[in-house]
Amino acid sequence: MNTLLLLPILWPLCNALLVAVPRTRTVGIALAFAAPLTGTLVLFVCERFTSLWLPSVLFGTLLRLDDAAWVFLLLSSSVWFLAGLFALKSSYSWGFWFFWLLSMSGNLGLCLAADGVSFYLFFALMSFSAYPLIIAKHTPEALRAGKVYLVMALLGEVALLSGMLLAFDAVGDHAFDSLFMRHLPSLSLVLLLVGFGVKVGVFGLHVWLPLAHSIAPAPASAVLSGVMLKAGLLGWIRFLPLGQEAHLWLGFGLAGLGLCGMFGGVLVGLAQKELKPILAYSSVSQMGLIAAVMGIGLATPHAREPLQDAVVLYALHHAFVKAGLFFVAGIALHHYVGKVNLTLGILLGLSLCGAPLSSGAVAKGAIKSALEGVWLSDVFGWVLFLGAAFSTALVVHFFAVLWRLEHEKTAEENAVIG
Repeated sequence: MNTLLLLPILWPLCNALLVAVPRTRTVGIALAFAAPLTGTLVLFVCERFTSLWLPSVLFGTLLRLDDAAWVFLLLSSSVWFLAGLFALKSSYSWGFWFFWLLSMSGNLGLCLAADGVSFYLFFALMSFSAYPLIIAKHTPEALRAGKVYLVMALLGEVALLSGMLLAFDAVGDHAFDSLFMRHLPSLSLVLLLVGFGVKVGVFGLHVWLPLAHSIAPAPASAVLSGVMLKAGLLGWIRFLPLGQEAHLWLGFGLAGLGLCGMFGGVLVGLAQKELKPILAYSSVSQMGLIAAVMGIGLATPHAREPLQDAVVLYALHHAFVKAGLFFVAGIALHHYVGKVNLTLGILLGLSLCGAPLSSGAVAKGAIKSALEGVWLSDVFGWVLFLGAAFSTALVVHFFAVLWRLEHEKTAEENAVIG
């Protein structure tokens, strides 16, 4: 049964081969949307903490379905599936689907990776395979966005590889169990924060995010914002010594950058006049909140477990909400949104704001509860309140632009999904 852990990695790769061969290309594209279902199969068939040891692969590869892997695999496979369904409505080239499946394989693989080497390789596969998705339109704007993304991705990969090598050398092993129990060099921690911070979109390292998310096709934007940003968060959870010892300067530095992104992303987003850039800067803001909470967790080891659980819950909420809003934006750019999609979009927007009884309210409530007893927790409570107010302003701006865009159209029928 533990060999099923290979399925979410190998199935998309095999599907990509079908897409690459002209004779089987049509079948491969038709099946591409179903590839993420292998991740769902693993979730419901394999028991928690099922592991697979492959001693002859790389330096010894370990795959494991622990609690973090379960949540991130659920998040990733679900968003990839929904985005794949959405992508089938458009005629993308076979190259788009080929790299779509490669990136998916890397993303699902890093969810299950339990050692540093395999995690890095899956992370790199996901990151570099996303480049053709960003430049899919081949316009000058898309090529520029892709160039910025590629430069930042390379910067992140260099930082990650350097930080991991320093950590492996200090510990003498690359398994997560060993890394978590040992003291890591400060330089290694800084490099890991930067490397994964590029993917998370931490303020100052976020320059690729608005460009890539704005210009990529809607399905690619959905997985970029809904899933790939969270891969950086998973990297922090796997590699940073949360709960082991206090790293005050690193923690407060990350928290400060997170707060800058949290409010700065909204202020810049309010100046945007197109739907997808607004959502992109909203992602900068939302990931800023995640970075701030992770920074506090790095500085206060005793609060690691509740803070980490709250952040993972918030990431789960953000993944589905933001993917859904990118779908709404994608429909609005080519069709009338229609009453059903507009209603769903409004509900998603309310959830993003943290409206009562929504997933956003539950996730932000979990963060607030986890911060109780932490230094300056009362101040951070007000920060969450202000953040919700800023998010509400940005969501209102998004729907104002959507309303104006809808009324500029004159002759297309409503396009309704579901």
